[in-house]
Amino acid sequence: MSCAEFRRTEPTTHNLVINLYQWGSAQAQPIKRFYAGAPSEVTFYLAENNIHIEDIRIIAEFTDKEGGTFEDVYFSEEFENKTKEIQQRALAAMETAIDEGYSE
Repeated sequence: MSCAEFRRTEPTTHNLVINLYQWGSAQAQPIKRFYAGAPSEVTFYLAENNIHIEDIRIIAEFTDKEGGTFEDVYFSEEFENKTKEIQQRALAAMETAIDEGYSE
């Protein structure tokens, strides 16, 4: 998995924090092993970080040499599909309630 772009400061384990969350869980699983490969890219492997799940959300936080902090969020396709499914169920439940005359 490749993510983020680093232009001014080389990413290290001191200035880049990558946390992974499984769908439905608030507990972070940190990505400790990553590689600054091609210019401005970081690559990591889930299996190498002992992570064997597919429904994930990744939050990466990077601090550059000027002290600016940048955060980005990435979603796996499986994570997005589960989220959409829950949203569709909630929408259907609201529509049913409206059709049946429910009001606050």
